[in-house]
Amino acid sequence: MAVQHYQPTKIIFGTGELASLGALVRPYGKKCLLVTSAPEPALAPLFERAEKILRDTGMEVTLFQHIRPNPLTTNAEEGVQTAFSCNADVIVAVGGGSVIDTAKIIAFFGREGRADWAYLKAAGGDFREQSDVREGVIPLIAVPTTSGTGSQCTQAAVISDAVTNEKTTFFRQEFFPLAALIDPELMLTLPPRMTACTGFDAFCHLSESYINGSFSPLARALAVEGMKYAAEALVQLAKENQLTYREKMAWADTMGGICLSNGGATIPHFLGEMVTGIVPQINHGASLALVYPAYLEEFFDDGQAGPGIRRTLAFIGEEGNQPENGLQAKETMRRFLKKIGLDIRYSDFHASPEQTEQLRQMICGQKRFECTARIMRIAEAFLGE
Repeated sequence: MAVQHYQPTKIIFGTGELASLGALVRPYGKKCLLVTSAPEPALAPLFERAEKILRDTGMEVTLFQHIRPNPLTTNAEEGVQTAFSCNADVIVAVGGGSVIDTAKIIAFFGREGRADWAYLKAAGGDFREQSDVREGVIPLIAVPTTSGTGSQCTQAAVISDAVTNEKTTFFRQEFFPLAALIDPELMLTLPPRMTACTGFDAFCHLSESYINGSFSPLARALAVEGMKYAAEALVQLAKENQLTYREKMAWADTMGGICLSNGGATIPHFLGEMVTGIVPQINHGASLALVYPAYLEEFFDDGQAGPGIRRTLAFIGEEGNQPENGLQAKETMRRFLKKIGLDIRYSDFHASPEQTEQLRQMICGQKRFECTARIMRIAEAFLGE
């Protein structure tokens, strides 16, 4: 069996490791661009602490805090200009997936001062290969504040077009951060609903890459262990906010990123990204919770995906009561989502009829997968709820 496995990001993991941020960043230069989201009350002290740690090492720090959830191309363009203006030697991204994804674009184009979207689009969508290697990319250090996206150790950046709101995932090997500093203590302030949404995203990274079945035994073992961690931690975190389970969830997230970067996602992510692009009040994790039950029902007996789906469900199902058909698979996932606080339906988000029709037409027009009719059945199933 011929396989590829690539994970160039150095991982520093441990409670309290944020204190080592200055020592980690210092070798890359004196001028640092600190990229965060808008400083909301829960996160403002963390951003201030990160800035102080960097300044205490003698670094010049420029703040860029203009990143929204489901970030836009305009957010990235402003960040690129800021990095160019301050002549950043290194970029530190402190935040969730939106922040880290945008920071990847900023690092990629920051020394030129202009984001060239045509160049990224011309590179194609293959997450494993690229035809060239770009010189002069600014070093990027990622400090995640959620456990879900895995962006701290992937080569993907998801950005929405500022005009059409359509999401695009760009893949470049240069997008891998040089280092990821993962401190589970930073996730303790994450609210329960966001814990569930981001955590289910991590579970989907693990399960979808496992279902794809296209990666090495090394990644397969990580996927299995990560699904165990995520399934346990998400249920427990819905009951109590304990550091022990934050640590498990942070590991599941990291394993999910490694698996995603080597095995790729599948239909739930493909649909979920379109949902969040057209209906922005639905966040990424919630979109996956809407799509996943219908996906399991449709593909439970599929010759290729079915075995992986059944193994995935073993981690979240009740002992001795594993699903035997698609309908039971859907209900098994529904019960798990209820346990973790994500018992949601599309109608809960009050999308306008225009948004729903736009989404339906966008899904119908996609040609990425050959099974268009099956994808439309999934879409009609969750859009009708």
